[in-house]
Amino acid sequence: MAIFTPLTGLLIDYYSEDPNSTDYTPAFYIYDVLLALSLISVFLLPVGKKLPSESILRHLWDILKLPHVLMFLFFLFYLGTFWGFIESYLFVIMKEMGSPNYLLGLTYTVGTVASIPMMYLTGPITRWAGHVNLLVVAFFAHATRIIGYSLMDNPFWCFPVELNEAISCYFMWVVATTYCAVLAPNSLVATLIGVSGMVHFCLGKGIGSVFGGYLIAQFGTRMAFRYMGYIAVVCGCSYKFLHLIWLKKYDKHQAGEIEDRKRDFPERRVSLVPKFSAFGSVAGMLPTSEEEHAKSCEGV
Repeated sequence: MAIFTPLTGLLIDYYSEDPNSTDYTPAFYIYDVLLALSLISVFLLPVGKKLPSESILRHLWDILKLPHVLMFLFFLFYLGTFWGFIESYLFVIMKEMGSPNYLLGLTYTVGTVASIPMMYLTGPITRWAGHVNLLVVAFFAHATRIIGYSLMDNPFWCFPVELNEAISCYFMWVVATTYCAVLAPNSLVATLIGVSGMVHFCLGKGIGSVFGGYLIAQFGTRMAFRYMGYIAVVCGCSYKFLHLIWLKKYDKHQAGEIEDRKRDFPERRVSLVPKFSAFGSVAGMLPTSEEEHAKSCEGV
């Protein structure tokens, strides 16, 4: 993402000989090559088997009924709308400012590279600030990014603004997925992450694109960006306010459950052994004696 987007922009500028038209052919060729490489990589991945959780839908529904989980998904949806809006119309406003194609690609490079050191700091920062507070910060990062574009006239000012993408997108999603691990039991973590991804990347992004198009049609590109930025500020403040007066009490209850999980973790690791068939993995090829197998199957 950090390498191929600006490279694609440079190739588009190079092959666009007519100044009045843009030749996007290099983008399609590069996409096809990268897609083929991705298919090969996926084909070579080891695939394991895991028994499905019993009554998974009922247990998932029990989690989704909890107020702090519902609010988490609700505001995650709004984070998706802002992400969908800026992903759909960022290049539109930059083209209106006269941006060259290679600069469009560099916007991805700045945010991606800036997110690398933040990934190493996710754990300490999350323990210090808390998941909800970091999700609130993501709203303000979106607001800074969106309003920033509505105020600039020179597209090269995108570099300091795009640094916020590391917080509003990449860092935010790491925080959201780790929060899912806090909210859900081990058997439903992947399911809750899937639901969160659907809410954020599918529903939120789609609604953000449609609503953003409506705002642009009604008020113009710059004012649409400004209004979306204001909405992001309101959402961030609302989530923080609700957390302070209502949702915070669930954090203490959740902390007690996490401690119980930590104490119970060694037992659950042993009990999971006979339920997995790790085909293609090193663990799956290790020899197991009959005595060890019998011990591992006790209690199943």
